[in-house]
Amino acid sequence: MSIFNDGGVINAGGLMPLVQEIETLITESENGLQVTQPAAGATGGGYTFTPTELNSVLGQWKQLHDSLQAAVPQTAPMTGVLPPATDSASQAATTAANQSGQAYVDHLNAMLDYSNKYIDALQTALKNYQTAEESGSHSMSSVSTGLS
Repeated sequence: MSIFNDGGVINAGGLMPLVQEIETLITESENGLQVTQPAAGATGGGYTFTPTELNSVLGQWKQLHDSLQAAVPQTAPMTGVLPPATDSASQAATTAANQSGQAYVDHLNAMLDYSNKYIDALQTALKNYQTAEESGSHSMSSVSTGLS
């Protein structure tokens, strides 16, 4: 499917890999902000990330955000469709095309906002993890074992 406007073409099929990437990242990252060690013998749901895994997920979300950001300039032709004629059918089709384009722009902006918030949450989780590790390391180094 292609959308034409003033000779420009946007291949709508080009959005499919981006949508699949989003779905994959969401599936892999759902509830992925828990960075805790489960208690001994504990069972339960959720994900636990190591710092390396958390960095990897963070990198994936940053790549997704970059892909979404790169799609923004390509939306202009989707909201600026001009009618081919002045009849009511052409006007109605043009209105529908522009509304559809605006819906895509709104969705893209919502995905950008979501990815920003998720990246912030992942960065906070990583910082908290690193702070806990440093605190634990400091505490262990100050423990007197009595061994010489």
